[in-house]
Amino acid sequence: ASRLYNERMNDTIAQSVWAAAIAQRDEAVALLPQDKQWMLPCAPVQAGEPPQRAAQRALDTLGVPAALDRLAGVYPMEQGLLIVFLASLGDGQTPQGVTFFSPHALPTEIADGAQVAALAEWAASHQHGAAVHRYCPRCGGNRLTERERFGRMRLVCDTCGHIFFRDPKVGAGVFVEDAGRVLLVKR
Repeated sequence: ASRLYNERMNDTIAQSVWAAAIAQRDEAVALLPQDKQWMLPCAPVQAGEPPQRAAQRALDTLGVPAALDRLAGVYPMEQGLLIVFLASLGDGQTPQGVTFFSPHALPTEIADGAQVAALAEWAASHQHGAAVHRYCPRCGGNRLTERERFGRMRLVCDTCGHIFFRDPKVGAGVFVEDAGRVLLVKR
């Protein structure tokens, strides 16, 4: 009875868990057409199969080299879960029907509410055409908010106060003091 119960539970889990990939190329996402709607490449997670493997199977249907980068999130579906990974697409001719959309021009006809949520988070992570961090690079905190710092809006970690500069420049400076005076150079 226990073995039969475990087999049924594994079948139930496999039928209700899907893995999808936000396949990116040049800051655009690949979507597939399905019944006048669009969808992410996705596949059901089989019993005992890691979700990453199912997401890779879904990517393989695109017919171009692709690699999973990291977990993007887990989203509830009507009858289960959608596990979404970020992926990078290599160069190559994409199959007919696959269309790329920028974060600011996603279609409104997405096949599933969980995919809508995943794509909305992906699009929100892009500002001014550049991907932004979701976590602080110093402390790992996930409470980044935009605040005015040094004359413009910048991401600031609410946990440690680290300011995230989108385009950091390497520089060097010297503090020159002479008889209680400081040397300043105007540029």
